[in-house]
Amino acid sequence: METDPLSINLSDAEKEILLSYAYCLGAEGVENAAEVVGFFRKYAEAGHAFAQNTLGKMYFKGDWVEKDDAEAIRWLRKSADQGYAEAQNNIGNLYRTGEGLEKNGAEAAKWYRKSAEQGFVHAQHNLGTMLSLGDGVEKDSVEAVKWLTKAAIAGCLPAKTWLSQIQAS
Repeated sequence: METDPLSINLSDAEKEILLSYAYCLGAEGVENAAEVVGFFRKYAEAGHAFAQNTLGKMYFKGDWVEKDDAEAIRWLRKSADQGYAEAQNNIGNLYRTGEGLEKNGAEAAKWYRKSAEQGFVHAQHNLGTMLSLGDGVEKDSVEAVKWLTKAAIAGCLPAKTWLSQIQAS
């Protein structure tokens, strides 16, 4: 017997958020992008970190909404400030690249570390890479290997590649 995914023990808010996310990923039946964005906005405004992060990414990429870096950063920061690991990594990316925020390696590393400490693999890889290169932060090979190893163990192929390059040098 197949379980209806919307019958699992989720709040109504979580069900609507997940359904909206499925729509964004291309589920059939999406006829109104404004309705999908409306669901995310509703729950983002109510303080749901996943919805805030998703809405921030929408604004940053211009998916389903007009691209707006300031609005993207506002939502991503709300989510990151709640401790949502993906949003913390996203804020780190913006500081590292200087897209939408002034480029700042120390701030990027700070946000990556917050995310990496929660086990977010992309942040572990990003932090390890920055530390390995001394990219905006003081070079620290021991810390770099620590974070890259965590990411590699979790299956991150770029981290595995980076580690093998470090070991070969």
